[in-house]
Amino acid sequence: MITRTFKITEEQDQYLQKVSGGNVSGYIKKRLFGEEAESQLKLSQIEDSLVSIQRIIDRLSIDMRTTDQSGIEQKLDELRTEISKISFPPQGQMLMHESLAVETLLLLRNMASPEKMKIAQAETARVGYKPWESKR
Repeated sequence: MITRTFKITEEQDQYLQKVSGGNVSGYIKKRLFGEEAESQLKLSQIEDSLVSIQRIIDRLSIDMRTTDQSGIEQKLDELRTEISKISFPPQGQMLMHESLAVETLLLLRNMASPEKMKIAQAETARVGYKPWESKR
């Protein structure tokens, strides 16, 4: 296992001690990686549902060209059923990996000096991404 170290202020250390219940390493690992598997599973389930939907659409398209259209209503019902199985978070609520990224960004911004933040944001823009800004 690899050990990583980074510098934080005393205030930041006190905060980490408080929120982690004394297990700072475990807390950081859980916050960074603990929910990743769950998010990946949800994304995989959505992907599987979309693949199933695509197969139904493909079959429907072939059926429309090659046969009479009597079975189309049943296939449309199958498609509606597959679509109804897909669950997205409520409007305004982020997926777990998005909220994890935002929290990590905020923690890192709290630790970085303004100069280092400007450098990081400039590099982000240079490689073609828009630096993240909170909604105010």
